[in-house]
Amino acid sequence: MVCRFGVDGDYIAMVPNRDTLLVTGSNEDAGLAIMAAQAEKALESHHPLCAIPMRLVGDEWETWMPERDDPLYQQFRLLAIKSMGSEHGEQKELLEQLHEQTGNDGDGDIVAQLEWDQVQAAFGEPLDMYPPRYRVS
Repeated sequence: MVCRFGVDGDYIAMVPNRDTLLVTGSNEDAGLAIMAAQAEKALESHHPLCAIPMRLVGDEWETWMPERDDPLYQQFRLLAIKSMGSEHGEQKELLEQLHEQTGNDGDGDIVAQLEWDQVQAAFGEPLDMYPPRYRVS
């Protein structure tokens, strides 16, 4: 990835809705404050996406939060919680629609039963994020 502008610290980016990309540096307090405020507004608009900040490390993006003692920590944490709540709400709606379409009442036949550590070892690679997610191979 080629970044064409300089920032103070690591690149921090957020895409709170489909029309907004916010980028600043991890050491730019004013930029981070603006990012948090703009993300809050963007989440309230149409087509919200995710207000969890990401940090560029090498060629990979990873989730990022300011340190707990940072004055902006609570604001970014609240944005992340709102994003996760929205995502879970959307998942709930989709599962309810699927349930209505299939008529599945949850009493399906059990085709396999494993302990969670066996499932993780056999099928999933944990990703470094919250809430926990797994890449399934």
